[in-house]
Amino acid sequence: MRRFSAKLLGLCMTYIFLNMGCTSSIGTHFFLLDYGSCVMLRIGDSARLPGKSDLVTFLDVPSDSRCPRDAQCIWAGEVITLFRLDHQNASTLFKLTLGPDASKALFQTGPYVFRLNKVLPYPRVSQSIPRADYRAEICLTRS
Repeated sequence: MRRFSAKLLGLCMTYIFLNMGCTSSIGTHFFLLDYGSCVMLRIGDSARLPGKSDLVTFLDVPSDSRCPRDAQCIWAGEVITLFRLDHQNASTLFKLTLGPDASKALFQTGPYVFRLNKVLPYPRVSQSIPRADYRAEICLTRS
């Protein structure tokens, strides 16, 4: 019996160790986002909203046409981000956009107003941005 317990403990420790070292390059972290604060999320990261089990998750950057830092452009471009809000047993997808129209950086639903503050990294002419490198800062206020 003692030998079995030691083997089981060894297997459990190996499982934990391997899972700690084998994380995806896409985020799967959970943060807290309170009213009046901001949080920086990687694609796949979620933030728990105040006083509830509601979550907002950064899903993707479907479009990034921002003018690269090392280029001259006639249009500043925009970056579109996709989020999911899990609220009251329902999921809502919404886009937040940084660009010429500041109203597209806001999304209001129920008690929440989300604002996209920034998206990193900023494009460069000579480098494409891997999906896993994107980070979005969103802020939360009450509606």
